[in-house]
Amino acid sequence: MSAAPPGFHLLTDFALILCVAAVTTVIFQRIRQPVILGYLLAGMIVGPHLPIPLFADEKVAHTLSELGVILLMFWLGLEFHLGRLIKVGPTAKVIAVIQCSLLLLLGYLTGALLGWTSLGCSDSWRASCWSAC
Repeated sequence: MSAAPPGFHLLTDFALILCVAAVTTVIFQRIRQPVILGYLLAGMIVGPHLPIPLFADEKVAHTLSELGVILLMFWLGLEFHLGRLIKVGPTAKVIAVIQCSLLLLLGYLTGALLGWTSLGCSDSWRASCWSAC
């Protein structure tokens, strides 16, 4: 029996990844869940980190996953509308300020509960603000 031609394992791994992604896509569409969750499950199934004996070569799977992220970013760039961003800009700014403030307060309170010091400053609130930035 002859050895596999060059690139054969790449093609079989690619076919395996696409088949598992297709199956999980159909399943997640039928149960009315986001397809991206199906893609994440397909990546877990095909990857070498689960005890399922179905997995592609780790290097090939990693390379194809990076290619998938590039294609996803390209697709999002095609669907991006500057007018929509300008329309939601003020709301996003308010939400960003509220979120940062709440996370800063939560971080300060967590540090206080853990007994952390204020980094040598006299005002611990000011110290936590500067250390968060």
